[in-house]
Amino acid sequence: MEQIIEFESVYEDAFKTPFELIKTYCICYQYDVSEFGYGPYGFDTPKAIELLSKIFGHALYWHPDQQTLIDAPIPISNGVYFFNDQPNLKKLEKTIELERKKRADQKLRKRYKPSEYVTIARSESELWSASKYEEIQPSLITQLLTKNYSFFISHSYTTDTGQTLMFFDNKTSKKIRDFADQNKIQYHQTKLRSDLKPW
Repeated sequence: MEQIIEFESVYEDAFKTPFELIKTYCICYQYDVSEFGYGPYGFDTPKAIELLSKIFGHALYWHPDQQTLIDAPIPISNGVYFFNDQPNLKKLEKTIELERKKRADQKLRKRYKPSEYVTIARSESELWSASKYEEIQPSLITQLLTKNYSFFISHSYTTDTGQTLMFFDNKTSKKIRDFADQNKIQYHQTKLRSDLKPW
């Protein structure tokens, strides 16, 4: 048996205001589930991969190392992903490019002209603080919500839930539920990540 499990966002308490009406939730995927609820986690089966490609096939991934947005046919790495069907992404891409140029210029000044080096002011975008190895900071999520970006977050919790996807809207939940119904995948809801059985 394969199942999609929905549980409360790990950031639930961070968004009481001004985002009370935004639904925050996480999903993970479990397969080869025994009658006792044990089984490995991860979007690794053909059905799970099909789910990812159909729901997120046009996403853009913020690559912390390359410091740019790249096409992501399916979300694999930890981090922030933007749905590619929103007009304000062009503005974000322009902001990122300007920031990259500014940082490259400052790096050269620091190396070759120390007397002209000036510390870069705090970045306009919190994206630059994102990491592939740590959970995304609430301040970044707040900034993205404030600017009305449509996005989700991927993070791996190893044996707890495997790759976990976090959302901030209702539309995606409906799409995932519809896919589950059409492909005979169970959709299970629980309160907390700690309610799931480790593997």
